[in-house]
Amino acid sequence: MIKNFLYSIFILFLICQKSFSIELIRDAELESFIDDILYELTYGTDIDPKEININFINERDINAFVINSKDMFLNTGLITEGDSYLELTAVIAHELSHMTGFHVSRTKSEIARLSKNALPVYMLGLFGALTGSADTAIASMMVGTASVEGGYLSYSRTQESSADQGAIRLMCQNSINARGLLSFFKKLERAESSLINFSPYNQTHPMTKERYEFAENSLAKYNGCNYEKNILFEKRFNLLKAKLIGYTFTQREVNAIYDESSIEGRYALSVSSHYSEFSDKPIFLLNQLIKEDKTNPFFHELLAEILYSRKDFHGAINEQKEAIKYFQGESDLLYMLMGNYLKHDIKFHDESIKYIKSSLRVNNNNTYSWFLLADLYSKNDLPKAHYATAERYFLLGDYPMSYKFTVKSLKGIEKNTPEWYRANDLLNIMTRKIKQEESEN
Repeated sequence: MIKNFLYSIFILFLICQKSFSIELIRDAELESFIDDILYELTYGTDIDPKEININFINERDINAFVINSKDMFLNTGLITEGDSYLELTAVIAHELSHMTGFHVSRTKSEIARLSKNALPVYMLGLFGALTGSADTAIASMMVGTASVEGGYLSYSRTQESSADQGAIRLMCQNSINARGLLSFFKKLERAESSLINFSPYNQTHPMTKERYEFAENSLAKYNGCNYEKNILFEKRFNLLKAKLIGYTFTQREVNAIYDESSIEGRYALSVSSHYSEFSDKPIFLLNQLIKEDKTNPFFHELLAEILYSRKDFHGAINEQKEAIKYFQGESDLLYMLMGNYLKHDIKFHDESIKYIKSSLRVNNNNTYSWFLLADLYSKNDLPKAHYATAERYFLLGDYPMSYKFTVKSLKGIEKNTPEWYRANDLLNIMTRKIKQEESEN
C-alpha cells in the first residue's frame, strides 16, 4: 500500500512538473507529416496508428518520451536539429517499441519493487528516465553516494536496448532505412562527450557508443537495412524543419541559417519576418512559393494566417479554401481556422458553424473549436452556446463548470437533437463524478 501510494505521488509530481514546464504546440503540417511516418512504421503490424496520440513540445532539446501505451511526446528539436527524416523516424520507432513493450506499466511495477529507503534517492533519476531526459537522469543520479547494483538502472538500460532493437525491426520490416538510428546516436554521442565526469553506469540508458555498436550489429541481420530514402518525405522534412526554425529561432539565427535562394529558405524567412517585422516581405515570399508550388496547402495556410492577422479577412478566407482544397485528407486545425476566419463576416455565420462542426467531427477534443462554436451560437442560440461551453469545460477537466453549463443548456435546448442527447450524457457523467467525490470525502 505504501509503495503504491509513493508511486502515485511520484506520478503526480511527474505530471505537475511537465504541465508547468512544457509548451505543447499544434500545426497541421507537422501533424500530417508525423501521421504519415507513423503509418509507414506500423504498416503490416498489430499497431493501430489512429490509437497513438503524438504531442509536440516547443523545445529545442533533442528529446522524446512516452507516458503510457498511447501517448507520445516529441520535442520540436528532433526536427530542427535533425539532418534527415530518417533520424526522426528512428526516434518514433524507438518510442513505439516502448509502447508495444509495455515498458511504462512495467516501470510502475519496478518502482513498487524498490525499497522505501531507495525510492527518494532515485526519484529524480526516474523522472528523467521516464521522460527520456538524459541530462536530468544523469545529473540526478550523481546526487548522493548511493549505488545500485543489479537494480533499477540495469532494468532501465535493458528496456532501452529492447526499444532500440524493436525500432530496428519496425523499420527494416517495412523497408525503411534504419541507419537514421545510427546518425541519431552520433548526435547523442557528441552531446555526451561534453559532459564532465560522465559515467556509463550512472544513467538509465546504455552509453550511446554501446547503443551504436549494438544497432550496427543488429542491422547486419537485415543486410544493413540500407533502403533508399523516400524523396518526398525528405523534401517535406526539410520544409517542416525550415518552418519550425522560423517559428522557434530568433530572426538573427534564421538569417544565419537560411537565405532566399532556396524554397526552404524562403519558407523559414516568411515565418520569421511575419513574427519579427511588419512588412510585405512574408506575403511576397509566400506568393513566390505558391507560384512555384500552388498545390502545397501549407503555403496557403500560412499566407491565410498572415492576411488574417492584418485584418484582410476575405484574403485569409480565399487562401484557407486553397489550403483545404490541396490538403490530402482532413485536418481539424484547417477547418477550425476557416471557421474562425469566416465568423468575422455575419453573412458567413452559418458556413462558419459548418466548418467548426467539421473540425469537431475530425477531432472532438479540440477545445478551441468548442470555444468558437459557443461564441458563434451565442449570437442567436444561447442553449447550444451553453452546451458547447459545457463540452469545452469537460475536456479541460473543470467538471463543476461543465455541470453548470450542461444544466443551463438543458433548460432551453431542443429535445431529441444530437446536442440534447449529448448534454444528457454529460449530465449523467457529471452527476456520477459528483457522487463519487462526495463518497470519497
